[in-house]
Amino acid sequence: GVTRMSYLKAIAREWAEAGLQTPAQVAAYLEEHQKAVARHRKATHALGIKRPLTAAEQAMIERWYEEWGFDDDVILQACEQSAGAKNPLQYTNKVLESWLQEGIRTRADLDRMLEQKRQTAAAGVESGRAARSGRRGSGQSNVILKREKKDDSYYEVVFKRYDD
Repeated sequence: GVTRMSYLKAIAREWAEAGLQTPAQVAAYLEEHQKAVARHRKATHALGIKRPLTAAEQAMIERWYEEWGFDDDVILQACEQSAGAKNPLQYTNKVLESWLQEGIRTRADLDRMLEQKRQTAAAGVESGRAARSGRRGSGQSNVILKREKKDDSYYEVVFKRYDD
């Protein structure tokens, strides 16, 4: 629907640089472009970003899908963790980068990792409780340093100072 010649020239130049020469190639390119726009919209919506993305930010999101191979669910979960951060796209990128190193690509991988962390945390809490309960009995102080007990004459001197 755009009829400005400068816009049409820019589109034609972009297609030529992409090597598009047939209507079928253009249709496939436009379909892929629409998928990318939808992915960007999902991420920005999940992160609460209202402004247009820069080219670098768009490339970052595309890396999550194309290069790193993450599912939508995994990316949206990372976005949820990053919402409210000072720079949510960078934070999401760091979260996904760590998940990539842990071998997480799909929702099933993520669920498995979260369950393992829950079990590890629960086991750590239980072992911590057992270790603590073995160290001291109930009613005992957790103060490490103990003061030496003073004889009664010490307390008489102290109390006498405050009585005067």
